[in-house]
Amino acid sequence: MMAASRIELLGAREERAARQAAALHRFGKPLLSITIVMPGPVKDGQLSRSLMELALRDVDRLIKVRDWRVFSREVLWRESGPEAIYSVDVDPWVLKPSVIDLEDHHAIGRLWDLDVIAPGGAAVSRRSVGKPPRTCLLCNRPAHECGRSRRHPLPDLLKAIRKIVHAATCTLVADHAYEALVSELMLTPKPGLVDRRNSGAHRDMNLDTFMTSAQVISKYLPRFVQGGYEAPNVAARDFLALARPIGVLCEQEMFEATQGVNTHKGAIFALGLLCSASGRLVRSGIELTRDRICSEVANICVGLVERELDDTILARTAGERAFRSYGVGGARGAAASGYWTVRSVALPVHDRLRKTGIRQEMALMESLLHLLAVNADTNLISRGGLAGLEYVRAYARRLLLGGGVLATDVLTKMAAFDDELIARNLSPGGSADLLIVTAFLAKFSNIDRATDE
Repeated sequence: MMAASRIELLGAREERAARQAAALHRFGKPLLSITIVMPGPVKDGQLSRSLMELALRDVDRLIKVRDWRVFSREVLWRESGPEAIYSVDVDPWVLKPSVIDLEDHHAIGRLWDLDVIAPGGAAVSRRSVGKPPRTCLLCNRPAHECGRSRRHPLPDLLKAIRKIVHAATCTLVADHAYEALVSELMLTPKPGLVDRRNSGAHRDMNLDTFMTSAQVISKYLPRFVQGGYEAPNVAARDFLALARPIGVLCEQEMFEATQGVNTHKGAIFALGLLCSASGRLVRSGIELTRDRICSEVANICVGLVERELDDTILARTAGERAFRSYGVGGARGAAASGYWTVRSVALPVHDRLRKTGIRQEMALMESLLHLLAVNADTNLISRGGLAGLEYVRAYARRLLLGGGVLATDVLTKMAAFDDELIARNLSPGGSADLLIVTAFLAKFSNIDRATDE
């Protein structure tokens, strides 16, 4: 990105002050202004935009938890750096300590400037609420002193910022993976699958079994990300051998916690790859987008189907037997394709519904119906053969033709679908794993942005 001149930066500051004054006049409520700590002349780019997206995520979460009313929320992506302004219905001396907690205790909060402006136009300072000034990124002196004197070389400051961003991004990836795992589980009703309604076509597991399993997996998701982060220079096709031991340990602990029940083996495989791929990209300074993450997964899994589903190897799992009998690649094939079905079918459906204001749960339910309509689910093939697979596909297509989640009686129809699959002992576990992948990838955009270099 191009450097912003001093005149441009001063102009941007004046424009921001004018927008703040307009918001104060219009709403008469305290303002929260968000800007990014970015030394040097380059203020806009991948690094600063990633910082802003993380700030927006956590400020939005804070506002939701505190149940504060927001009158306006404006986000601007400018060459002078990203900025945001919220008009919030809360006492400014309550708002300021809350955002200071984010600045001081969040892993990446040191890189945010969260300023609070009272309705009269005066800024609420840290000192006014009994908080000390912020310290420098590289030493314990007050930040404003080091900034004014330019005490530290710019490359050292940018290196420290990237280190903080990388650590926070890796944590965020693991959080997204766990949220995706739980989102799929709690989605109700789901045909033939464990949810809050029942145990689906399963007699050895229930919601509690899955939650126990998810808690185990949550401990390993950061390890997958870290494993990828620590091996950016290992060739993609050689990386799988490094990630597999983490997956094996995760599976073993899952089986111990569930007393031998296979709740999430497929999800461990998928999320392990997605998290590992994300870690590799973060370490290489590559912005995380859906296509980049999936492309890295595909690179890691090049030749995986041919190597591991060869007909000279004993078929032990449902996926291996399905490949042997019908040529269906299952979880390995989905990963080797870079989760093409998710990207070409499920995510477009999800995004379209979300843009129209449909809530997340219903967008995921519609995505699941589309996956069921097209996915060659090896779990269904294992339980019901090709006839069972086609029954589920045809049923899902009928529901979609009837309006899908936009039908007024969709929950009743989905419950009936669930009952039918339970009666036939059919459980589309492979599609459930792809729905988890969908929920994970939905957290990322495919908007390519320039780097800071």
